Amino acid sequence: LEFRRVLFRSLLSEARWPSGDAAIFLELHVEQARILEEQGVPLGLVDAIAGSAHVMLTVQGRADNSGGQLIRDRSDVLAAAADIVLTVESAGREPANHGMRAVVSHMDVEPNSLTTKAGLVRLSMDVRDIDTERLRAVTASLISAAGEICGRRGFALDARVIACNSPVILPTWVRQVAINACRDIGLEYRVIASAA
Repeated sequence: LEFRRVLFRSLLSEARWPSGDAAIFLELHVEQARILEEQGVPLGLVDAIAGSAHVMLTVQGRADNSGGQLIRDRSDVLAAAADIVLTVESAGREPANHGMRAVVSHMDVEPNSLTTKAGLVRLSMDVRDIDTERLRAVTASLISAAGEICGRRGFALDARVIACNSPVILPTWVRQVAINACRDIGLEYRVIASAA
């Protein structure tokens, strides 16, 4: 194992390109959004990479036996979490937010028992957009909406932004070189933003 590490380190230094040898780096990638596939276009040329905001939302309540209370007397953190999920989904479908992605991508429920009303739910929210202002505004709006949902239902909400990355607009000249190459060989393409 140690021999492989030493060999890898020596080969790594040989694999470096001298400064000034490369003007650009292009990454070939399998499409993840299905836009090209649905339109029957074989190639997408990316003009922007969406920024992303990742937020951890924790809804705190009290776990109880699921049969111990009448429905009208029950306050359920999982129901509050479901409202939050639907609110996030709704934001992603708003016509004004065209191109933005918003999803609750992960949820932990405690105690996660068939016969126990949940006492704690953690949700991971992922918001992506190529528009920096809209990314920040929608993320803040969703955190506020989650707070309102929890407040209305009588629960505490802890919201923590765990990552926030700005969008990246790629150089126009690189895309133009790729467009010219596609035209030269008669390859159909579409210019698209990457949210992946």
